[in-house]
Amino acid sequence: MTGCMKLKQTASVFEYRNNFETCAFRAGVSDEEILVHLWVKGLQPEIRLHAGLDRLSCKAWTSVKDAQQAAMVYDFDTEYAITTEDDYTQHQSQVPRRRRMSRSQRQARQRANSGTY
Repeated sequence: MTGCMKLKQTASVFEYRNNFETCAFRAGVSDEEILVHLWVKGLQPEIRLHAGLDRLSCKAWTSVKDAQQAAMVYDFDTEYAITTEDDYTQHQSQVPRRRRMSRSQRQARQRANSGTY
């Protein structure tokens, strides 16, 4: 049990979950309340802040599986989010831009849409 109490997230939530489940199994801990407490306590502070509570009820998780899922979703979202202005600029440069139509192209499109030629 002391091994589970000292376990901290140092890499991804997925790796932490695997280590946590192995530790809990070896220690023979099966009480959900204790498991949830140990799980949340070992998360990195930012993830603990966002995934430590059930967002719908604003209460502590009652199931360790639900708490793990919330942490994994938050970790995934932040890993793939555009976080800096440089990332945003790079992302925008990869988006294909529409070319502007000339006046004659716009007029031809309007005629085609209105049914007159």
